[in-house]
Amino acid sequence: MPKFVLHYFDARGRGEPARLLFAVAGIPFQDRRVSQEEWPAIKPKIPGGTLPYLEVEGVGITQSMVIYRHLARLFGLDGDTVLDKAHVEEITEYLIEMKIKYMSGLAFPPKDDEEKLKQMKEEFMTKLQACCCQIDRILQTNKSTEGWAVGKKLTFADIMMFEAFEHVLSSMPEVLDKYPRIQKCRKKLQSLKKLQEYLSKRKVTAFKWSKFRATLERVYKQALWASFRQCCYDSCTGHKYTMPKYVFTYFDGRGRGEPGRMLFAVAGVPFEDKRISQEEWPALKSKTPSGSMPLLEVDGQILTQSMVIFRHLARCFGLDGDNLLDKARVDEIVEYLVEVKTAGFKLLFPPTDPEALKKVKEDFQTALEKSCGQIERIMSCNKASDGWAVGKKMSAADVMLFEAFESALSKDAAVLDKFPKIKACRQKVQECKKMKEYLANRKNTPF
Repeated sequence: MPKFVLHYFDARGRGEPARLLFAVAGIPFQDRRVSQEEWPAIKPKIPGGTLPYLEVEGVGITQSMVIYRHLARLFGLDGDTVLDKAHVEEITEYLIEMKIKYMSGLAFPPKDDEEKLKQMKEEFMTKLQACCCQIDRILQTNKSTEGWAVGKKLTFADIMMFEAFEHVLSSMPEVLDKYPRIQKCRKKLQSLKKLQEYLSKRKVTAFKWSKFRATLERVYKQALWASFRQCCYDSCTGHKYTMPKYVFTYFDGRGRGEPGRMLFAVAGVPFEDKRISQEEWPALKSKTPSGSMPLLEVDGQILTQSMVIFRHLARCFGLDGDNLLDKARVDEIVEYLVEVKTAGFKLLFPPTDPEALKKVKEDFQTALEKSCGQIERIMSCNKASDGWAVGKKMSAADVMLFEAFESALSKDAAVLDKFPKIKACRQKVQECKKMKEYLANRKNTPF
């Protein structure tokens, strides 16, 4: 087992899920806590300039959800089967949605404004109920009687389910009364000896750094696009799974559906590309599990959340990286690309006000330069001479590198001129025969 150093502030925040993973796995690590006074001097030395930051035998990994998923894989807490891994991700994504809502409001409630506070609570309860209903739906599909969220043993989904509600339950103890399955999972985890020992010794901290509020909200939003991997080979038996039947449902546009379609294309895997018109969507929306798209049906089982689907397909098609460190690097690159895509979405439907438009463009440029700088750094670590982003072959990182900049490059061909490694990688993807065929036959849509 390698030597781990986890860097985070002297608080729970985005560092706590990682600490809980170490605790329940019984793995020793150095818990390096950074004070507010130390942070300004340390920040320029941290890739990306954000915490948490994980060192594994001197190799650094950034992005909170990348770190969680890397540790879950290392400790065998990411699910036993390909479908279990997808369900672990689904649950985690819904919990992150709830945390976004909490962190953007009730974590730092307004003072002396009862009406605003009431509105925030109502909005949060709406989001919580929607997410908990989806989690409860997934829990019902688990036929095991062991009481865990997914499969027959503890996974990261159980840990995240425990951690995500800690702050919420401290101020709103009744929020889970309607969700006995979630309560049962949390109680089962809390009964573990290793977790009890950790909680009994855990340092009491208060996250009062209101100036970090916007940063926390942004990072949790980025985590919605979040990812851990494994191709469709059983790690114990080497048995190859029979290729299932795929039905991919999304609007008749690229949007959040295009990365998934591109994975099917480069993998050469057939699928039904079910496109929903704007006129059809209102009637169909209430029939979907989460009221959103894309959806992926795999032999009759439905997966939700765009990045859960993207990561599931990458695992199934062997495009998630060859080893644990490569999987983390693929994750890192995808997370940084999500930052760019999140900022870029606003340019697809730009505001009419000139000042607001100027701000949107500035935010996109800032996100692009920061994220692309980090991606170039990660690609520089790849010692293979094959030109791919990670390792010696194409991965989901290459596919996302190609897709993420399509819209931006259509408006400004010079947008990547400062980032030669990214440009070269995109060119390599574009030259792949299967990608060429897909692009040549792709339907032309307005978005």
